[in-house]
Parts: sequence; C-alpha cells; structure tokens
Amino acid sequence: MNRGLVIVGGGPAAYAAAEAFRARGGTGPVVLVLAEGRHPYNRPPLSKELLRGEAGEHELPLEAPGWYAERHVALRPGVAAALDLERRAVVLEDGDGLPYDTCVLATGAAPVPPPIEGTGEAGVHLLRTAEHSLALRASAQRGRRPSAPCRALGRRARPGRRRRRDGGGSRSGVG
Repeated sequence: MNRGLVIVGGGPAAYAAAEAFRARGGTGPVVLVLAEGRHPYNRPPLSKELLRGEAGEHELPLEAPGWYAERHVALRPGVAAALDLERRAVVLEDGDGLPYDTCVLATGAAPVPPPIEGTGEAGVHLLRTAEHSLALRASAQRGRRPSAPCRALGRRARPGRRRRRDGGGSRSGVG
C-alpha cells in the first residue's frame, strides 16, 4: 500500500517538496499540513509590500488554488503534534493521524524574541506570518502609540534620547 508523502509546513520549502515530488514522477497521496490554514505563500512580502499596503493577501500564494488540485496535492489545515514512528504517521493536535511512507518537515523558522524585558507586552510585534504582518500594519495605520513604554535593552528609554547614527554608542548611555 502506498501511504504517500506528508509534508508538514506551509511555506516555500513545503511547496517545493510537493512540486519536486510530482515533477519527478512521484505517485500516491501528497498531503501538506498547514498550521496557518493558508496555501503555501511567499514570506518576504510580509515585511515589505504587504506591510506597506502595496500588496494584498491574495498576492502571497505561491500558486493558484487549482495547482494543488491538478497535481492531487491535498491541503490539510492543522498543527502537527507528534510523529508516531512506529505507525509512520503524523499525529495532529486534533488527534487525526496522517500515515506516510515519507515525511518532510518543512516548518521554517520561528522568530525568537530576544531576552529583553517587555517583549511579550501589547504593542510589541513579532513578524513571521501573514496575520502578524496584517496586525502590525493595522496598528501602524491607526497611528496608535504603543501601550507599553519603549524600552532599549530592557531599560526604559528616556524621551528625547536617540541612538547615535555613527554607531558610536548612544547619548542615553545604552548601547
């Protein structure tokens, strides 16, 4: 029985794995497990065109939805919780198991907040997903001031103090 290929991830690497598998004559089921529930998409525009409002969400996907159907690549929204190596299955958070002959983990990197006080507070954004970019853009468009005080390396930044542009430290004594 051909259990196929399960690819965990929703970015360019996951898309490339599915495309290469089919292009090289791979048969059997192909399933992409998508934690974000979106078709695989380009991430560079998140910090550029999407963030500036010059591109819309519809411009992010790597391929049109029909591409996946034409190549018999199933898109499965969900989050992988475990690999059952004995059963050769990806176990999702909802308990479903996706059997595989081959499993590709193409989850990409997650942003790692620096160990600086205040990084978890409201108004401090990480940028990894389309949702992150849209939230940051919405916050900027509202022109809101951050709800958390601005901090420089864990110290409260003093109004009117800026880092020197010549790289020679700062006037505030931080850095």
